[in-house]
Amino acid sequence: RPEQHDPSHGRRVGSRRTAPVAASETSSTPGCAMPPIAIRPFRRSDRDQLTDLVNMHVEAVLPGVTVSPNAVLSQLEREPGEPVVDPWVTHRHTLVAVVREAVVGAAHLLRYADEERVGAGYRGLGEIRWLLVGPGQNAEQAAELRAVADALTAAARAHLGGCRRIAADFGLPTPAVFGVS
Repeated sequence: RPEQHDPSHGRRVGSRRTAPVAASETSSTPGCAMPPIAIRPFRRSDRDQLTDLVNMHVEAVLPGVTVSPNAVLSQLEREPGEPVVDPWVTHRHTLVAVVREAVVGAAHLLRYADEERVGAGYRGLGEIRWLLVGPGQNAEQAAELRAVADALTAAARAHLGGCRRIAADFGLPTPAVFGVS
């Protein structure tokens, strides 16, 4: 079972689970420990890796379509295409999951004001705007990335603790890409 962690301080999340071994010549030794997963706040230096991760998911839905780093960064700061709802957001936070010094997952979180000016459905809401994890190339990588997704989800929920409710949208910063890919 993964250790508890504080996502705001980028503490490492260890796991005692081991990845299943695929029946292939490239699989590693059975019982190898998974590498540590660091969940930490997004840094501007992560922008290219985060953009690559976003584009991996965008291209799965819209082949040949990509978004620029500026489009990704713009969504992290504000959403001008949401003139009604965006002003209700009081806090935006993006977490990244790092394994072997590579960004392999990310979650963009929103917290809405708990005030009368905010629509009833959004009042006090914590939202996981999107949560992305790269695909695994084999069974061992897929198991590692499931652990990354679990750690990232737990960190997102912990960060949004104190909200009345937590919801998920999963809309990426490009037209026609939403939901789970």
